[in-house]
Amino acid sequence: MSFIRKKLQLKSELKKMDLLNVFDIVKDDSESMVLRTMQNITQENERCLITMLIAENNPYNVICFILDRVVSDFNDKEFLLETLNNLNNKDYLVKYFINENNYIEARITYIADDENFDAYTFAKLSQIGFDSLTENYYDIAIWTT
Repeated sequence: MSFIRKKLQLKSELKKMDLLNVFDIVKDDSESMVLRTMQNITQENERCLITMLIAENNPYNVICFILDRVVSDFNDKEFLLETLNNLNNKDYLVKYFINENNYIEARITYIADDENFDAYTFAKLSQIGFDSLTENYYDIAIWTT
């Protein structure tokens, strides 16, 4: 499958799932496509930035979920790291970590080259990841500001 076809199929699957209109297409050129959205993760309007990235000739297709909360206190980081490690041990699909800006990030990496990329699977993984983050949100959020 060409990269152009990969992009078209992903857009088509997101449209079928009523998700395409949720995302802003931040970049769409011959090398990569980046889709981004900010979504509420709780009824209290806690927010999460979701980014989907696919690139030509790159088998690492990534979905990132960044919570709109900063890890502020080093002592809290120890408890948070333990919580994130426990989540990572339970969930082999979604990996949680503290990124370089001290935000909590969850990431799914779908490994498939352009020929074997399944747009439905990648789109569905975005839902699975969001559901996982929603389910684990309060366990994570108590350690952040």
